[in-house]
Amino acid sequence: MTRPQPPAHAPAPDRRAFARRLSGRVATARPDGEEPATALLVTVQRLWASGLDLLSPVPFPPGAVLVVESVQGEGLRPLLARVVHGVRRDDGPLHGCELAQRLGDEEARAWLE
Repeated sequence: MTRPQPPAHAPAPDRRAFARRLSGRVATARPDGEEPATALLVTVQRLWASGLDLLSPVPFPPGAVLVVESVQGEGLRPLLARVVHGVRRDDGPLHGCELAQRLGDEEARAWLE
């Protein structure tokens, strides 16, 4: 007896260990090594344990390492994020970034508040 196969057009199951969550947190971002005064206001669109989506007023090239700091709330450590890819949108460039250090559950929740 053969096992039924899913249709060829069925979406692949989501294998991510941690869900991506909408954020909307206002933050600043600047290339690592630049002065804090050069930081730009950005919005963290989505956040997950190993990365984030960042909406900024200017594009950052893939491979750029950014320091992302929250401007809301206290006690959140700055995040070091490497730009993996970028997409142009009407409201500005959206960057998919990989975090240098994974977020723990509590820290991720704090960034989402």
